[in-house]
Amino acid sequence: MSTDAPAKTLILNVDDNDAARYARGRVLQHAGYDVVDAANGSDAMALASERRPQVAVLDVHLPDINGLELSRRIKTQWPDVMVLQTSATFITAQDRARGLEGGADAYLIEPVDPGELVATINALVRLRNAEDQLRRLNQSLEERIAERTQRLHRANIGLIEQIARRERAEEVMLQAQ
Repeated sequence: MSTDAPAKTLILNVDDNDAARYARGRVLQHAGYDVVDAANGSDAMALASERRPQVAVLDVHLPDINGLELSRRIKTQWPDVMVLQTSATFITAQDRARGLEGGADAYLIEPVDPGELVATINALVRLRNAEDQLRRLNQSLEERIAERTQRLHRANIGLIEQIARRERAEEVMLQAQ
């Protein structure tokens, strides 16, 4: 499996099923991702706060908090974290739609083919990188606009002062005549 994953890309892997979490983590590590695991929502929130992953893979069924609610909380606190929701029990179109409407960026039904998992994560990482680049470009543009506005403001003040000097000089000439 080839991957677009840079070595620094961190995936938060959340599943209460130890075997599923382990298997998913191994697939992602094999694809070149750094992976940190959590077995419940509370641990996932703590790890997200501490480690700031680029992508969170969340099972819907967790022991302490519903994965859909966890997705909402992560997206509220860290909107730049891409969320991939997975489930073996919530598999209807309505379930997937609810997950996506709740803030997930993608939704896969388990069991997930390893190739599909890696391809989905790669797509989310590309999307995240594009959004990061867009934010940087936007910030750069805002800085350039602020700089240009400041220069125009200074030029405007200079013109106002020049007009005032010219008006005073005209008054002096009129009085001299």
